[in-house]
Amino acid sequence: MKAVDFDPVFLDKSYHMLPDGAIVKPYALLREAMKEREQYAIAKVAMHNREHIVAIRPSENELMLRTMFFADEIQRANVKATPEKFSEKEMQLAGQLIDSLTAKFQPEKFHDEYKENVEKLIDQKQKGEQVRPVKHEQPRLVVDTLQALRKSIAASQGKERPASHAKNRKRTAA
Repeated sequence: MKAVDFDPVFLDKSYHMLPDGAIVKPYALLREAMKEREQYAIAKVAMHNREHIVAIRPSENELMLRTMFFADEIQRANVKATPEKFSEKEMQLAGQLIDSLTAKFQPEKFHDEYKENVEKLIDQKQKGEQVRPVKHEQPRLVVDTLQALRKSIAASQGKERPASHAKNRKRTAA
């Protein structure tokens, strides 16, 4: 299966698959061939006293096994798509915005703020301090999407820097 044809909604847990003993070379050959062809393997395995379908995909120096949900375990949204019509200008502006915010995924830039806040609360409690709630900034609603796209693109090109873009940049840049 081609990696681009794979829907990640089916993915569940990850496991590292490492070679044992004499199978190091065939393991590495399979991994590199899968990388070159940009393909995943799909299999059925018994694990933890139950059957699973799994996706095996090449990673940097290993194969990763991802358990998957069966099709009947996936709950789909019951929403009927209403085809919207967009002008060429709107599509161009949206594309420019996406292009200006696109960057390589860097997972080390993300951290679990909820966990950090809970740890702070626990630390405050242990020190006998009064527990203080964490303040969160409320996002503003965007009324005119096209105008917001224009401002955002202008800001990313250095023409102007709207306040709402500067605050949200941390959350959207990845």
